[in-house]
Amino acid sequence: MEDVSIRFQSCIGIILILIVSWLFSESKQNVLISRVLKQLTIIFIVAVLLVTVPQVKEVFFYLNKIVQHLQVATEFGTSFVFGYLGGADLPFLENQVGTSFIFAFKALPIILVVSAISSILIYLGILQKVIRLVSLLLKKFAGLEGSVAIAAAANVFVGMIESPLLIKPYLKTISRGGLFTLMTTGLSTIAGTVYILYISILSPTIKDAILHLSIASFLSCLTGILVSSILVPVRKFDQGEYSIVNIQRQDSLMMAIFDGIATGLNVLMNVIATLIVFLALVYLINSLLSIIPVGENVTLSLQLLLGYFLAPIMWTCGIPWEEAITAGGLMGTKVVFNELMAFVSLAAVDEILFSERSRIICLYALCGFANFGSLAILVGGLTTIVPERKTEILGLSLKSLVAGCLATLLTASVVGVII
Repeated sequence: MEDVSIRFQSCIGIILILIVSWLFSESKQNVLISRVLKQLTIIFIVAVLLVTVPQVKEVFFYLNKIVQHLQVATEFGTSFVFGYLGGADLPFLENQVGTSFIFAFKALPIILVVSAISSILIYLGILQKVIRLVSLLLKKFAGLEGSVAIAAAANVFVGMIESPLLIKPYLKTISRGGLFTLMTTGLSTIAGTVYILYISILSPTIKDAILHLSIASFLSCLTGILVSSILVPVRKFDQGEYSIVNIQRQDSLMMAIFDGIATGLNVLMNVIATLIVFLALVYLINSLLSIIPVGENVTLSLQLLLGYFLAPIMWTCGIPWEEAITAGGLMGTKVVFNELMAFVSLAAVDEILFSERSRIICLYALCGFANFGSLAILVGGLTTIVPERKTEILGLSLKSLVAGCLATLLTASVVGVII
């Protein structure tokens, strides 16, 4: 009976998110209820297949093996460059397990390796073929413009700036709804360059983290398309077939590798700088809030405030109320700061305070770039790529942030019904 009631909570979340999306729609009369129901049905079918079918889990088991090989290969390089800081044998005994784990030297360098591999796949033409295959499925799924389908599919594999570059010649002419879908899917998914980093953070505390992260980014692409099609319906359809265009391929394999290293290094340094600055900001904000008297044995903090504000929303995703405040704080951290900090915080939550089911639902809710920092990157990148639509992009920016959050919450609610 308890399982039924908690799944009913998740159903409430799905209905609430769709209603909120419709209430804030630019053109309610252009929202096709039949298409919304069709997309939601497909999302459920895909989610059930991905989460419950043993054969799918087998695929992700082998994917996990690949990830482990990548981690071992990266550690081989970091051990040579950084010695025991990067994973080589310690010249001393640890007083406590884990004290020798230096985040910047052991967890982050894999970004460089993944970025280089991505460049190699682009040079060989493999990544383009994968993206095109997925884009064909998305075009049938939501009636997307061909070019937008390609960029939306690319968001599952590459970043929110790289994917628009794939369709740069078409950005001037795609519909307003198509542009909004492109922005929303960029914020509702995560890029391949940080995917393995998040697996390494979450794997110690969440069983099958690689399985859930893989599913989360794919499902949130689909829910991002659904939410965006309600908020800003596509009214003009471009039925043309588009190939992968304007993707920069280097002249040689070595140039591709070095280009990938340079890109990865930029991402790596940004991650390190972001962590340092935002952790410092959180500490300063919490220090100021702690001065405010609120009662005995209660210390006011940003996480506490956000937790209470977002707790009802997380409850509708299927998280028990006694755990919803903690979940709300994690979601608030993700929106205000970034998903990396939220994942680190999720991994640090005591097992006594958080059930395994709640951890999994939170993982799906947090798995996306919908935060203010990423929004700035997206807007800055898009306005540079297509300056002719700068006013339109700026006008859609905050709405795309909300849509990205609604998309990951919808994904979490769908999974909450299933697990």
